[in-house]
Amino acid sequence: MADITVSNGQGITQAIANNLGLSKADCKKIKLSTWQQVMTLVDQNNTQNKVDNKSSIFTGSNNVNKIGDKSTYQTNFLVNDGQKIQIDDGVLSKIKQLLTGKSEEVKAETPAEINKTETSSVSQVEANIQTETVNKAAVPTSASTPSEANIVAETPLEGDVKTGEVANDLFARMGQAQDVKLSVISDDINTLMSKKDKTPEENEQMMSGLKDGFKKLGGSMTKFISSKYGDGGATISKEAFLKYQNDGLSAADAKTLENSNNIMFARMDIDGDGVISEKEMSAFYYAMDFDENNRSNGAIDSTSYAANAVLLDDPNENLFDQKLAYTYKTLYGDE
Repeated sequence: MADITVSNGQGITQAIANNLGLSKADCKKIKLSTWQQVMTLVDQNNTQNKVDNKSSIFTGSNNVNKIGDKSTYQTNFLVNDGQKIQIDDGVLSKIKQLLTGKSEEVKAETPAEINKTETSSVSQVEANIQTETVNKAAVPTSASTPSEANIVAETPLEGDVKTGEVANDLFARMGQAQDVKLSVISDDINTLMSKKDKTPEENEQMMSGLKDGFKKLGGSMTKFISSKYGDGGATISKEAFLKYQNDGLSAADAKTLENSNNIMFARMDIDGDGVISEKEMSAFYYAMDFDENNRSNGAIDSTSYAANAVLLDDPNENLFDQKLAYTYKTLYGDE
């Protein structure tokens, strides 16, 4: 068991980084999604400490999606000056591997050849949001790829409650920083996306498959949430959305997240009519597909999920709103 002392003015992530000998420069190279994986491990360790009657590592809430949000520093993963936090040696070893590995990968990563479909008649920011097609040579071997589920494009469950339930489970695992991926495109479309020098017809086929997949995913999730938490209709009311967001939370935690959930609902309700439609849900998940480099590949994974999740309850207009405007227009034109 490792004892880590929290120095004056430090938060829990700073204390861990200091213990591992990481400088501020090192920390700046580490992606937010990596810190979220670290704090998921810390949270799991904290739960085990309670079971073993050991000291709690932190107090307050344990929302990994709020890591880096200054407004939650006094409530989320709270530690005190001079406190000694106890982390299992095995967990600390995993944390060290995550943090040191990520900083090295950021330096070493060189994207393989990437073909991107051109976007037109969009703003300068939207013009940077493009669909990525990756050379198959750059894809890791099956031994190192994350667990994956293509549950929308080619399945008899497409567009229904059962598909939404499966997708929801994957999203929950992404929220816990597990290495999973949800693909909305068929194998044929995935192969086409990897092809160099596509013809205009092939580009059109690729985009058609991509859009169809996200429409099915949006429809599935809408039906699932409305069926389980609402009236089973074709839209999600605010009441149903809040029930969905607060499922499994204590009343105190639900109250803490009330403002965040209200902001998120307003962001997803693109036309402001008080409900989230299947079209708005489809645009939302298409926007979640874009990673921190604003590239889409037809699959939402833990990295793209984490990169976008931190923007969802920002009360100010941000990049995610621009992604939503782009994805809605791409899927439905000027409707």
